[in-house]
Amino acid sequence: GPPRCLVYGPYFHLPRGRYEVEVVLGVSKDADISRYTIELHDVDCKARAHVHLEVDGIYRCRFYFEQNHPGTRLAMRLLTDESAIFGRIAVAHVCFRRIDEIG
Repeated sequence: GPPRCLVYGPYFHLPRGRYEVEVVLGVSKDADISRYTIELHDVDCKARAHVHLEVDGIYRCRFYFEQNHPGTRLAMRLLTDESAIFGRIAVAHVCFRRIDEIG
């Protein structure tokens, strides 16, 4: 099918601060797409990481963002960047590590 959102959620409520986000993905060997986008959203997109997965296996991706509105809930999105029919992808792990307090 066409490029689309594969995962929407889980939701996170985080205190104000700067964060490192680690996402671990697993991809099957029959996957016929290799480019994905991982986003964090509240009302707007707060952070975006583009991931290129060349072969099957387990992949770790890290990116950073700043949480200025601790009352809002954040959702992680995993999107395909190209059309695909075959293959499987799994979100194995999402970890937020606060690296600095702000305000």
